[in-house]
Amino acid sequence: MLAGCEATSGDGAPSEAPILATSPASEMEEDDAVEPRGSVPAELELEEDFLPDPATLTGFGGGSRLASELNPACLGWVRRAPNHRLITKGHHERLRIFVNGGDRDTTLVVRKPDGTFLCSDDVDGRHPLVEFPTTPGLHEVWVGTYDRRASSPYVLGVSRRKNVGPRDVPPPVGAMPRLATEPPLGLPAEPLESNFAAVRLRPGFSPSPKVLHGTSGSSTSESVDASTLAPGCAGHITAQPDHLLYVEKVIPRLVIAVDSGAGDTTLVVRRPDGRFLCDDDAGPRKGGRVEGRFEAGTYRVWVGSHGAIDNHPYRLGLSEEKDYGRETL
Repeated sequence: MLAGCEATSGDGAPSEAPILATSPASEMEEDDAVEPRGSVPAELELEEDFLPDPATLTGFGGGSRLASELNPACLGWVRRAPNHRLITKGHHERLRIFVNGGDRDTTLVVRKPDGTFLCSDDVDGRHPLVEFPTTPGLHEVWVGTYDRRASSPYVLGVSRRKNVGPRDVPPPVGAMPRLATEPPLGLPAEPLESNFAAVRLRPGFSPSPKVLHGTSGSSTSESVDASTLAPGCAGHITAQPDHLLYVEKVIPRLVIAVDSGAGDTTLVVRRPDGRFLCDDDAGPRKGGRVEGRFEAGTYRVWVGSHGAIDNHPYRLGLSEEKDYGRETL
């Protein structure tokens, strides 16, 4: 989640790294898609003290355009034209925009009046949320899905209150409400796709270290410059994560390290709250290494290369030992 040009944690507090670069938008293409039946795209005007709070809109998420075409860090499939347009009439110290997609995994893209983008996914379970201060102007909103063929109903909420979020608006008509018996911690019932193997971990996991394998970097047809995601990130990666890490219960210390004898690699980890952990060269043989407290949730992991088509086989190791991955895996 973002606050202005900063990433934020789920409670709205600023964090140290932005989720994406805030470069001005390219010229938007005209919408060439037919709006799904039952969708209610709308323009909403927000006075400085607007009521009701939260204000809500409904629609259908998804489309034929990759959200990464709007900004490389944005996720999912969206329409070419925005789903909604929000016009702020005054200054808001805090404005929250969020989506309740029921049992569906949705993504959120907001284009601010200055042309920069805010993107979010999985801040509150499967539900996206962004928070930022506003000035008067037009905000364009897209709601995405991970399946290009899917058209998912949603309720979009807008609030000035810091503790209001996706669970404070009703799920969309036709979607099941979130039940206590559903998978906890926002873990998807059906895993997102990754280029290579996914893994589930909890404290005391065995075997330790857990080792995964893959090939670093990207391709000429699909390459994301990791340096646009957050300060300290480096290398070229694919839009789709190389690995998915499902942390089922908080792990006080987890080390993730990369070792490739074939070339220089980087490591990019996206936390469930949208913040990034990145490293280059702290691991063995110029591989990346990150260490820290891993809260429960879904993490996306990429192993990058400094050249877009420099692809190196690697070993990715995960361990709770504090000195793991400093020299060899």
